[in-house]
Amino acid sequence: MHWNVELARRAIDPRARHQARLRERALAHLATVRDPATRAALTPDYPLFCKRVIVSDNFYDMFNRDNVTLVPRPVASVTQTGLVDVDGVERPADVLVMATGFKAASYLHGLSVRGREGRSLHDVWGTEPQAFLGICVPRFPNFFILYGPNTNGGSIIFNIERQAEWIARAVSRMARRHLGVIEVKEGAFRRYNRWVDKGNAGRSWDGGCTNYFRSPAGRIVTQWPYPLTLYAALTRVLSSALVCEGRRAR
Repeated sequence: MHWNVELARRAIDPRARHQARLRERALAHLATVRDPATRAALTPDYPLFCKRVIVSDNFYDMFNRDNVTLVPRPVASVTQTGLVDVDGVERPADVLVMATGFKAASYLHGLSVRGREGRSLHDVWGTEPQAFLGICVPRFPNFFILYGPNTNGGSIIFNIERQAEWIARAVSRMARRHLGVIEVKEGAFRRYNRWVDKGNAGRSWDGGCTNYFRSPAGRIVTQWPYPLTLYAALTRVLSSALVCEGRRAR
C-alpha cells in the first residue's frame, strides 16, 4: 500500500507522464454520466490533485437519476421554500446540508500556545504556519505538533507515525542527557521551510485552482511536496544529527 501511494504521488507534478496517465483514467470514468452538459460541468479544468480526489463507486451514477440535478452555480440566497442560484432560479428544498468544510490551514485553531517571553504561537505564525518537519517551532521549547504544517498528503498515518517516533527519540535524548529543554534551531527551521516551499512551487496544488492547502497570504501550508519515504528518512537523519539543541536542566 505504501509503494502504491508513492507511485500515485509522482502525479503531483502536473508535467509528469504519470499525471497524464492518471488524469486520462479519471476522465474515462466520466463516460458514466450520460448528459453531455452535466459531464462537461463535472470535468475539472485543473491538474489532478489540485483538489482532493473523490473516491466513490456511485458518485457519477447518481447524476443519471431523474431526481438529481447538478447546478454548477453558486447559491445566492435561501428562501423559506428552497434555494436561489446566482441566475435567479429557485429550486424547492426540504433539507439543506451545509458542507462547509474545516479550517485545515489554521493549525491549532482555538488553542492558546505561548513560548519564550510569552509570545503567542498564532502571533508568530500570522497567516503562514510553519514548523520544522511539521513538528516543532523555534522559541517554543518542549512543544511538539503531530500532523503539523506541510505534512499532509499521501498516507497521513504513515507521517504521524514517523513524527511520533521523532518526538519519542527527542524526549529520550532529554532523559539520557538530563536536559530540561529541547528546541529546534532557528537556522535549521528557516532552511527547512525554504526547501519545502521550493518543492511545493509548481506542484498540482500550486496552480490556479482554489483549495484549502493555501494560507490567506498564498503560501502552501498543508502539503508535503516530496516522496513520503524521504520524509521518513529526514525524521531519522535529522533527529540523529541533533538539530534540536538542549539546555541542561537546573
